[in-house]
Amino acid sequence: MPQIYKQSYSEFRPDEYIYAKSKEEVIAILKQYGESARIVGAGITLHEMAVLGFLPHVKKLIDLRNLGLEYVRVEGAQVRIGASTRLREIASNDFFRKDPAFQTVSEAIDSIPLQVANAATLGGNLCSAVPILSMPPVLMALDAELVLTGSKGDRVISINEFYLDYLLTSIQPDEFLSEVRIPTREQAGRNKRASTYLAEKVVAVDYPTLSLTAALSIDKDSKFEEVRIAVGSAGRIPTRLPNTEKSLQGKKFENSTLDKASESAAKEIDPSADLRASPEYRRTLVSYLLKQAVHKCASKIGSGGPR
Repeated sequence: MPQIYKQSYSEFRPDEYIYAKSKEEVIAILKQYGESARIVGAGITLHEMAVLGFLPHVKKLIDLRNLGLEYVRVEGAQVRIGASTRLREIASNDFFRKDPAFQTVSEAIDSIPLQVANAATLGGNLCSAVPILSMPPVLMALDAELVLTGSKGDRVISINEFYLDYLLTSIQPDEFLSEVRIPTREQAGRNKRASTYLAEKVVAVDYPTLSLTAALSIDKDSKFEEVRIAVGSAGRIPTRLPNTEKSLQGKKFENSTLDKASESAAKEIDPSADLRASPEYRRTLVSYLLKQAVHKCASKIGSGGPR
């Protein structure tokens, strides 16, 4: 076994695994132990970070499965998802499976290896703050809000405000993610909407070299109305591409429009270099995936091809 695994993993020695019985108990443990306590879902990313030696200080693991946070509820103008809900349960929900406006959720989860999707929780996928994971850019493109529960009650923030840097979020020491809320944007009298998720991988079971989520609507005159684009695996954090969104907003669905948007996306990302790709390759990828995603959304809407 390589020395990095033997030495680093030996530093990760939690002394207690706690099945919390209430939100109040979770908050009390977080306040008492601070950085020495960590919420655990399936433990997938937690294990990887432990192996790399990132968590030698963690002594208390807090399990939320007894808090009733496993649910998907479609309620009027929003969909509410409990933080402990397994990704496979979310993907199999008819709302995400059948509604074109929200299919990016099931598409993203379908791209994850089955063994991971069956175990991983939504909260773990979001709070790990690892930019290669699938759900953060998906929920950014859907304008999701996060409910952070702490000693001062619930704090609701946009997911676009959640990621600060690599492995760093805006969650406070005495807070934990309890729920995700996705606006449904009732479509009565509005134009048709669709969303999609695309990712480039070295092999199917790998993390994405780059992922892109598009959520948009096209009106009866073939003009883009709402446009939201988000990317993952491009840099230190998942991010929206507002300049690229503006380059499509209000424009006709035409090849020239897509060309300008793809150029904008390549300029707007701040790509990293790693074993999977160079920054230059990621810029090429985002241009390609953007065009593919827009075409796929348009096909779902039934708007035909660009002119």
